[in-house]
Amino acid sequence: MLDEEFSRTEFKELFDAIMEGNREKGKFIANALVEQQINLKDALLEGVMRTVVRLGNMLSSKNPEDVKKWSECLITIYDVLNIFNKNIKPSEKPVGKIILACLKGEGHAIVKDILAPAFRAEGFEVYNFRSPATPQQIMEKIKETKADILAISASMRTMIEEIKNLDQALKTAGLREKIKILVGGWLVRRTFFEELKPDLDAWAKDASEGVEIVKSLAQQA
Repeated sequence: MLDEEFSRTEFKELFDAIMEGNREKGKFIANALVEQQINLKDALLEGVMRTVVRLGNMLSSKNPEDVKKWSECLITIYDVLNIFNKNIKPSEKPVGKIILACLKGEGHAIVKDILAPAFRAEGFEVYNFRSPATPQQIMEKIKETKADILAISASMRTMIEEIKNLDQALKTAGLREKIKILVGGWLVRRTFFEELKPDLDAWAKDASEGVEIVKSLAQQA
């Protein structure tokens, strides 16, 4: 996805603004996209999501200047997300209900937070846990919302055991058959999914695929 051409000049401009950590420019472009009624899901996946890999590389460099720039870029992303979130109208007839969550020990929520408005733009009713959630909190949210899909964001192998524990908790509570579970996130690969295959319904290698898989899972629910 990172090497593909941008489908619109505005998405490249948004990407550049984020990578510059230019908050005012990022907000200006985001507002312009809203005013032009350009598909915000595409803007999120192309203009915002593409920055995630670059930010991950920046943070892992351990260079103080890169860490400072990473912080500026992250703030710019959330400025853009706030604008998009305010301007995506809820669907009168949701195509499905989805819960987005990170589990205990997972430190990377950015992919999940970018996908939340992308799913809303696709007509989903979205419930996004802002901080890591426990199995109990997730089960309570499933009962409260009667959600069709649970999407778990994971970036570390330590999440494998946490996801297994969640799956068992859902089975014990009689909720597992009522919800489809998808896993995705930075560094999630097929080998990660293979280790969790008995406990999951699907995995996504990137954000664009994640949106399409969620739409497919909603049709099965």
